[in-house]
Amino acid sequence: MAYVKGGYASANVDTRVYSGAHPGPGSSTSGRESGWVIGAGLDVLCARGFLVGIEYNYVHLDIGDRDGLLPDDKPFTYTGFDGDIHTVSVRLTYRFGARETRHEPLKP
Repeated sequence: MAYVKGGYASANVDTRVYSGAHPGPGSSTSGRESGWVIGAGLDVLCARGFLVGIEYNYVHLDIGDRDGLLPDDKPFTYTGFDGDIHTVSVRLTYRFGARETRHEPLKP
């Protein structure tokens, strides 16, 4: 069975800004960001009650503007950042109580 999906996405996004070379002193910010997700997948019945599936998801988060102070008291602001996440999942599923289905050929 092939399928597509889409919807709302939300994640807590932590960032760290460094003043100068990394590693070095820096400042961190944190916040809940929202966006959207779209994905597609395929599930295949491989044995009685067992399915093998593969799924791909693309998540886009619109990261809001962030302000803060670096350890040397220099202010920073960054704007216009987006977060793009690609995931691939492979899974094995067992359906409890599943019955074997037999397909009869169609008669002319």
